[in-house]
Amino acid sequence: MKMKKSLAPRSFSEVGFTLMEILIIVSILILIAIVVLITINPWAQINKAWDSKRKTELTQLNKALEDYYNDKGCYPKPEDICYDVPPPPTNVYGPGAGCSKLLESQACHICGNESNSPSFSPYLSKFPCDPQHKQKQYLYEVAAAPGFTFCTTPEDATNSCPQSYRIYSDLSNQSDLAIEELGCQAGGCGISPNYGYEFGVTSPNEKLKKTSSYYCYTTSRTCDNCGATYEICEVKPSCVEIYSSKENCYLR
Repeated sequence: MKMKKSLAPRSFSEVGFTLMEILIIVSILILIAIVVLITINPWAQINKAWDSKRKTELTQLNKALEDYYNDKGCYPKPEDICYDVPPPPTNVYGPGAGCSKLLESQACHICGNESNSPSFSPYLSKFPCDPQHKQKQYLYEVAAAPGFTFCTTPEDATNSCPQSYRIYSDLSNQSDLAIEELGCQAGGCGISPNYGYEFGVTSPNEKLKKTSSYYCYTTSRTCDNCGATYEICEVKPSCVEIYSSKENCYLR
């Protein structure tokens, strides 16, 4: 009578591997995976991909806005380009106190993925949207109607025919060379008092707004005004981190 072969699982030693050899192989694989992750740095690659998308989209939008201006003699009003208007766009006032503060501009956010985003056909089939929306958003800024102050500004002081614009983007890769080229280190571009943007595009007759004062979080745990440029702050030994505004430094 023939004996049936045993179906019981074989041990590591029976298949040619000892437990120690298995552990060595697993350890080597883990080490290789760690080296690959360190070399590739997937998060850094993702950040670069997001930033590349931002730059491409804003370049395309910049061209579309120039085509719009050539046809209409004006750049889009906030309600023509932003998804969060209405309500009225954010009013941006200049320096000074109380009623002496002049209304300088109005700002709002762009995202074609939002249901309230307006149509911009035939210039664009759809407005772009930051790849990390709503954590990060494209900010659109145009000059407001002239002659209004902090005390006289009505609910909506929108310029009926904007002649310039700025669009800001918050980049993910803080080592991007474009940040230094634009002078937007540590989020030094944008709207006062917080700024917070590292990249942007403008109409040909405009420039990005930049902070006039950088702040250092120091070794003594204070927020000190360290100078008008990032480079001045960068060489100060007591400076632990650099911020584009006092408000952002205090948030630390």
